[in-house]
Amino acid sequence: MNYPLSKQFTKISETSGTIQNPSRFKTIEVSNSNEPSSGLLLEPLQKYTFQNVTIYLRCIDGNSEARVVPFSVDSGGGGSSNSSSTSEQNFNIDDIWNDTTGDSSATDFDADVNDMWNNN
Repeated sequence: MNYPLSKQFTKISETSGTIQNPSRFKTIEVSNSNEPSSGLLLEPLQKYTFQNVTIYLRCIDGNSEARVVPFSVDSGGGGSSNSSSTSEQNFNIDDIWNDTTGDSSATDFDADVNDMWNNN
């Protein structure tokens, strides 16, 4: 289910599942109460799995939305977790800027760009 969010807390109907912050720019606060700064921050593009708890959500940056599914998306056992770590995000950025795919055309392109820089 999609939940539109503002700076005011919204109580979600699910008591177990996974919350995704689909925004690339906005941060969501996830809490078990409707008290500001009482929960954890769900950064852009992160997800959070929860089990048997009442959840309140709000966007601390204005307006946004959250996606909630009534099942665990994370692998492994129960409990709550934040599955998108900084190292995982850095790894994905490294994949974009470095040739970790084995695609030689990316390496060829990089060499061509380097030649242009070095020859001018």
